[in-house]
Amino acid sequence: ITLLQTTDEGKLENDDDDTPVGSIVEVCPQGILVAQDVASLVQRQGGAALFIDYGSAQGSRDSLRGFARHEQVPFLSRPGQVDITADVDFMALKHAINHQSDNTARAFGPVTQGEFLMSMGLQERTIRLIERDETTDEQAERLYQSMVRLVAPEQMGERYKVLAITRSDEPPPGFEL
Repeated sequence: ITLLQTTDEGKLENDDDDTPVGSIVEVCPQGILVAQDVASLVQRQGGAALFIDYGSAQGSRDSLRGFARHEQVPFLSRPGQVDITADVDFMALKHAINHQSDNTARAFGPVTQGEFLMSMGLQERTIRLIERDETTDEQAERLYQSMVRLVAPEQMGERYKVLAITRSDEPPPGFEL
């Protein structure tokens, strides 16, 4: 992750919004290169790719965090003992893919994990599993709670985002406009 400060004009290179002067903005050049490499692979060989992670649909600012023993801690508090993480800037990945001149692959999204999974039939699949004769009440409750954890906005449903890469100009399932 590279932290950049905005210029007097309030913009970064390829920045489409008016970020206030002095703002700290996170940039992950290696992440952009990986996304472009995946898009090139999809272009050459077909198929599709999904990127699913926690992140922002609006760009990453101030998302650098540290974790130790499942607790958030200051990321410099214990060098070598703290896992450092940051949100994925899905819009930067999408922009890098869709504006790559030698690439016909297209990025779609991001959409929230909840929207994506529900549009792909998670609720219907969960109901079918719950209604099976051999499903116990305990299993049914676990299935339901697992679905809620994946799609509820206050749990993983909005925190996680999904970006798709395909060779088509048509959005793939789960990304319809």
